Amino acid sequence: MDVDKTAILHAVDALFDRELDFLTELVRHPSTRGQEQSAQDFVARELGERGFEVDRWR
Repeated sequence: MDVDKTAILHAVDALFDRELDFLTELVRHPSTRGQEQSAQDFVARELGERGFEVDRWR
């Protein structure tokens, strides 16, 4: 497969602000052992909105 590296770099650059917003929100949620529910909820919601099927574990 021939990968157009320039196209990939442009795509990453174009979405940089959205990526930064996502990571900023993610690190606001506690995620240490026993306190990860908020982070799990956030990630599950984000993945669900993108059409992924999410298994929830307690």
